[in-house]
Amino acid sequence: MGRNCQRLCRRRNSALRALAEQKDYHAFIVALLVEVRSPEAVQALFDLFAGVLDSPSWDCDVAPELVGALNSLFSLSTPLTPSDEQAERARSFLIKLFAVANRQTSGEASYVHFAALVITRR
Repeated sequence: MGRNCQRLCRRRNSALRALAEQKDYHAFIVALLVEVRSPEAVQALFDLFAGVLDSPSWDCDVAPELVGALNSLFSLSTPLTPSDEQAERARSFLIKLFAVANRQTSGEASYVHFAALVITRR
């Protein structure tokens, strides 16, 4: 299955994109790309969820999944090295999401509170 997933990511297959456009499959697609754990999977994650990465919202169920995916791909165990563009997009996404969390929680600015919000939204 891993090689087939890598091929899907490399080609940015329209079937994978079609699944990613359906809310019910967001968690599956994110988990699949994290499991594949390749540069192509990372690029597919950024491509397929570009809208959420650019404009995160707590109303979007996939935002916490993306936080977990970025953490898993770029921080845990054997981290992948993001391109400069990917690193900047990930940073921007997290900063925007943090700002949304602050607005929706009466301005509490603690990282611990933000992390708790991300964890409880999963």
